[in-house]
Amino acid sequence: MSTRPLGWTTLEESERLAKAGLDSNTADMMYYQTPQDVLDPNNGVSSFGILLNLYPDFNTVKKDMEQFYSGYKGPVPVFFKPCWSLGKLFDLLPETIYGEGFQFGKHLEYYDEFDFEIEYYSSQCHRTIEWWHGEVIIEVAVDALAWLSEHGHIEKPAAK
Repeated sequence: MSTRPLGWTTLEESERLAKAGLDSNTADMMYYQTPQDVLDPNNGVSSFGILLNLYPDFNTVKKDMEQFYSGYKGPVPVFFKPCWSLGKLFDLLPETIYGEGFQFGKHLEYYDEFDFEIEYYSSQCHRTIEWWHGEVIIEVAVDALAWLSEHGHIEKPAAK
């Protein structure tokens, strides 16, 4: 049985997308870990989990939570990391990308031989600029978004 989350990125996939340059403010969920003694000072229970991000953007909730825990000096690190739902990943896939002088459109497919596929195909030149496939659709979407971000097809956040 798989331990993979059903509808959102793993912590490793989230870190991969952030490293590829995907704007963390596009995350609609977050991973978090809080200090042990905040939840139960007698038992030492720590909180680790995933939350739906109800703030307008990830960076706002991260800033607020880090400020809340700023005085904590305990043994468990406090962290808040972006996480994306499968629906949000699909929303972030551009409808079209440009390359080699052509426009390529997004196609999402399901095939028996390799299950899920995302490709960018041009009817102008009758070819695919890039495609990704695999058995787990969220892994395919992560691969596609990482490549699209690394190759300049997704707008990156402005440098501060």
